[in-house]
Amino acid sequence: MKGFAQLKTLAPTLALVLGCSSNDSSGAGGASVAPIEGPATWAAIYTDYFAPTGAASCGGDNAACHSSKGDPGAVVSNMLCADAEECFTTTTGLSGLVKPADVDAPSNAKLFRFLRTSGGNGKMPMDSDFVFQDGDIARIEDWISNGAKND
Repeated sequence: MKGFAQLKTLAPTLALVLGCSSNDSSGAGGASVAPIEGPATWAAIYTDYFAPTGAASCGGDNAACHSSKGDPGAVVSNMLCADAEECFTTTTGLSGLVKPADVDAPSNAKLFRFLRTSGGNGKMPMDSDFVFQDGDIARIEDWISNGAKND
């Protein structure tokens, strides 16, 4: 019985330790998740993050938030991401998420207020476990500081 009593005493600590060792891709629970590696070009950033098959899947079937003009996310933000051209045009145009002035101070881009990060308040992507890591944010900032071109 003594062993059971000790185990019972350790149970809350074990639950906390085990809960902090999650291996999911979100970085939740204390897991260390590597950012998605790739060039800081629009084509690569769109493919890796915003495309229907991207990690955040902004225009994908999973979220259906920025796929068409009637989607809730598109109505609120004016951002559509069903294809790379439309996503670029709306991200750097009507939505105001990335403006020409952001080239000089990319971290001030409105886009970063919405992206979910491990230490931030952003909510995008909604209904997803994906969390933008520091390296992901740095990659997008590099794209902006290089002129936010459709390359």
